[in-house]
Amino acid sequence: MSDVWQFEGFKSPSYICTIIQYMLMKKYFSFSIAQAHSLLLGVLLMAISLAAFAQDEGSRFVDHGVASPISNHRGLVATVDGNGRNVVLIWLFDHTGGYALLMIDAETGKSEQFPIPFPPDGDTPYSSILTTDNKFYTLFNGNFVEFDPVKRAFTFHHIVNRQMAMSMTEDEKGVIWAVTYPNSGVVSFNPK
Repeated sequence: MSDVWQFEGFKSPSYICTIIQYMLMKKYFSFSIAQAHSLLLGVLLMAISLAAFAQDEGSRFVDHGVASPISNHRGLVATVDGNGRNVVLIWLFDHTGGYALLMIDAETGKSEQFPIPFPPDGDTPYSSILTTDNKFYTLFNGNFVEFDPVKRAFTFHHIVNRQMAMSMTEDEKGVIWAVTYPNSGVVSFNPK
């Protein structure tokens, strides 16, 4: 495995935690993960404080910005891309909603983001599924979407009258089923 990890195109500095953990694992630092997280928290709080002073418009009102400027994941699977390389697929979301799918090469750490093909409007995936034919599905903000890691692209997108999937499964014929919220709906998609 290469010692060079690339984290390109992130919307925010959330990758700093991963880099610090990697450096600790490689013994670049001689302090614990708890101490590293405390250091990172201190740096983030200082950055937020400085941003607040920079955004003060001379009044008594201060815009402190986003309280937690990081991205989180909402579903992670390991699979193979079109070149036979092991990759990890991760749904990303932040305060704006689920905004992208991240593909990371498991050997090199090189990453690529694929923007969601519809506006998230603050919603995010709560359930997803990697099917037997190597497609990654989710349903949120009333949109059912398919990502094909072989083609490295979203290959299907359809608006449905349900908000989000809370659970997904694939039956023996390859039909994708989703139980939805709110109002306890059920939807299915036959990709064939």
